[in-house]
Amino acid sequence: MKLGDELQEELNQMIEEAYTVLVGFIKNSYDNDFIMKMLRKMTYTDEVIEGAFKLYNERHSSKFTSSILQGSKYKDRMNWYTPVEKPDPNSRWGKLTQVLDRKGWPKENIKSLDNQSNDVVASLASPKATSADLVKGMVIGHVQSGKTANFSATIAKATDEGYKLVIVLSGMHNGLRYQTEKRLRAELVDPHSGKKSFTLTESDKDGDFKKESSHPNSKLSSNDKFTLVVLKKNNSPLKKFFEWVQQADDDVIRDCPVLIIDDEADQASVNNATGKNKITAINREIRKIVNFFGERTVCSYVGYAATPFANILIDANEDGDLFPRDFIIALNAPESYVGAERLFGRASVDRDGGEEGLNVIRHIKIEDTINEDNEDKVSSDLPESLKEAIYSFMLAGGERVRRGHLEEHITMLVHTSHLTEQHLIVHQAISEFVDETKIWLENDDDDVRSELEELWKRDYIKTNKNDFQTFELGSFNQVYEGLKHFVGGMKPVIKENSSSNFRLDFDEGKVWGIIVGGNTLSRGLTVEGLTTTYFHRTSTGYDTLLQMGRWFGYRPGYLDLTRTYVTAEMESNFFHIATVEEELREQIKRMQANG
Repeated sequence: MKLGDELQEELNQMIEEAYTVLVGFIKNSYDNDFIMKMLRKMTYTDEVIEGAFKLYNERHSSKFTSSILQGSKYKDRMNWYTPVEKPDPNSRWGKLTQVLDRKGWPKENIKSLDNQSNDVVASLASPKATSADLVKGMVIGHVQSGKTANFSATIAKATDEGYKLVIVLSGMHNGLRYQTEKRLRAELVDPHSGKKSFTLTESDKDGDFKKESSHPNSKLSSNDKFTLVVLKKNNSPLKKFFEWVQQADDDVIRDCPVLIIDDEADQASVNNATGKNKITAINREIRKIVNFFGERTVCSYVGYAATPFANILIDANEDGDLFPRDFIIALNAPESYVGAERLFGRASVDRDGGEEGLNVIRHIKIEDTINEDNEDKVSSDLPESLKEAIYSFMLAGGERVRRGHLEEHITMLVHTSHLTEQHLIVHQAISEFVDETKIWLENDDDDVRSELEELWKRDYIKTNKNDFQTFELGSFNQVYEGLKHFVGGMKPVIKENSSSNFRLDFDEGKVWGIIVGGNTLSRGLTVEGLTTTYFHRTSTGYDTLLQMGRWFGYRPGYLDLTRTYVTAEMESNFFHIATVEEELREQIKRMQANG
């Protein structure tokens, strides 16, 4: 062997040795200058140190699949997180993939979730850091696109790496908090029979945080368990939790890396108080929790939102607030996702020609809408457009029965007002109309059958022929038989609002029916199997408008049967908001490309 080859081999061995030391340092520090200083103290030459850093970058660099902006703190930071190609089947992430597989998730969807959650985990603070470290970031998803799946995967991987306390701030309504807790328990707690976690809240409709009887030291100091708490964004549970956690010993907090997931982070979390030094109550409580942990231990606060317009306008200079100073990640939507752009279309962005919306939007006449400023004008007579929408829903249900969707949820959403008094009137009127229709169908009333057949030919057959040729429709006779079966199996009309005794639950058997609701249905809460929507609430806010769109999401095997009834003005507003949303995402991509 030549002398030069011997020297090169010796250098490579020293680089490998320095690389191993470097890996240990990076788990505990983001400070490259500090790491360089420590390696030099160990008498490694600059050439060896440079080789070790290069080797680390080759083996560990994040291959981001999402668009991501990183703050100055990250510019020279080495990535502490190394994703695993094949997870340990007993790890939390390994168990979660098994749960998703049993749910019928395609392998490519699980892989996409794996990649995009890796992007988030790699952006968190290292749970192995030896000093307090506060990271604040934001993940931008799409309405009804699977944000919960992303933060469930993020929690699984983060707790596998050593995060011990996970706080999920989950909307402002009991229904959403309950839905989120139930899902996280099913995906992260139950697969381990509770042996790898403590839970501080319950998976029932009134299971929010109350006064915890146990001392926080017992729940936060376990080496092999993490603690999960799912809090509603409401003053009372936030204050109670903060009072409880303050009782923990300082050394327990220091050794307890904390991950805070703020779901629907644009709602209530943002300080929208007017006037200098004014802070809204919920924003104040969240700040107190974030900064309490951030001053004492490793703490990562991640806001999740599909409509982040308010969050990115938080004053970046106010250090104690929730501005995502360290990272913003824009998740890519799966190809099967149907969002505002696909439904309503959008204008050209960066001269890409724009998009044309799907032919599933139907118009509500302005005279059919409710004037929310005058409750006395609410009529118990259903407008013709709502009667048509209900018949359209029954036809779609009949065709879905013909297609074999017998055990799937098939639902219709009616949202005409935020006032509970109006929900009662609309709910009663729809109930009477549906009951009458059931009798007509049982008697094969010729007028009803003719009206249904005319709508089937005028809308579904025509639309399918022009726009959905990949879907094959049944004959009207087949659909009519399926429709009678479907209507016979419909639940009584469901009223879902803050005054409801019965609350919407999709885990207690299939739901075939019409849901009348208000604000609890206009943000966060998922309406499973949504096929027909009748919606004429309005809003001037981008975020409120987008979040109202419960009809966004995935419609496997029945996209051609979906119908969304809105006013022409609302359709125009959604076309505009889809354009604005695309502009924001393109801006993030350009900023990422330009560093």
